[in-house]
Amino acid sequence: DGTPFADSETKDWIENLMQKENQADKGFLVSKGDGIDDVISRDMDEAEKQAQADNFQSAIKGLRSKIASASSERERFIREVWFCRFLLKNNKKELVFPYSKSILEIIDNYRLDQWEPELAVSAYETILSGLSKLKDEGAENLKKDVIRRLSLIDPGRALIFLERR
Repeated sequence: DGTPFADSETKDWIENLMQKENQADKGFLVSKGDGIDDVISRDMDEAEKQAQADNFQSAIKGLRSKIASASSERERFIREVWFCRFLLKNNKKELVFPYSKSILEIIDNYRLDQWEPELAVSAYETILSGLSKLKDEGAENLKKDVIRRLSLIDPGRALIFLERR
């Protein structure tokens, strides 16, 4: 009969929701392919020099500042993963646990396991490396979850972590 299913106010509301969702997705992908890994690698080298010069607190502060000022969610995510690697390299595994949960939330929110599986795998491997020596129940449960997630993307890599147990 030609009667519209939704009135103009409802259509505007739906359009607004769609625009917000598209902006959120774009916000994550903004810096893809811009050489951010090279920039972060240089930042990590500088932080490593500071840490070797017994200025670990300054190195952490500098890296956290870079995370906070990231130009996109994608860059912030990559910087957080690299920050965890920095902590691991400097024998601070106990500090990786809280970041692990944040990283997993970002993977879930942006469905990285579907859209950028290699980035998700890299994060999963970093998390598992950090949790490998922690023996409390929370860490064990998180390890199981991350291994499950990793096995859905790359069973071979998950098997490597399972064999290390």
